[in-house]
Amino acid sequence: MIRHGLTVLLAFALSPAASGAVQAFGPGTFEEIKAQYAAQTVLVLLWSLDCHHCKEGMAQAGAMRSGQPGLNLVLVNVDGTAATAEIERALEGLQLADADNWQFVDAPAPRLRATIDPDWYGELPRSYLIDASGSPRGFSGRVSPALLDYWREQSTSEGSRADPE
Repeated sequence: MIRHGLTVLLAFALSPAASGAVQAFGPGTFEEIKAQYAAQTVLVLLWSLDCHHCKEGMAQAGAMRSGQPGLNLVLVNVDGTAATAEIERALEGLQLADADNWQFVDAPAPRLRATIDPDWYGELPRSYLIDASGSPRGFSGRVSPALLDYWREQSTSEGSRADPE
């Protein structure tokens, strides 16, 4: 009971109203994100503080987004609530504090990963392109220029470009 209460308290502390930067990512959050961006294309990047290639992809997506503000970008940090201050500093440094930022709460990480994709085992970088129909496609490894171009094109039009794979 105490642990549940602490998780709820931490989730509240991470809510946008409380911190303005990072929201708590819990078991139902991925479905909420898909609903929030219904009928739109969104790029979801999962990252960790110790993943250099994650930050590289975030910087590339952020640069593209700054030149085209209509692009929907969601960032999900998997480090847990003990790293909140470091996460916020990293987001500021990457100029992504204004993105739709989420952070795993202290629920078991495998449980949270399974709510995103039961076939994802935690490898990073990991990204998901959710199309306007709400269907997510997962990609492991560095964010490719082809994926970023596809995201931009799908976001700005119905897009006729071939898949980014």
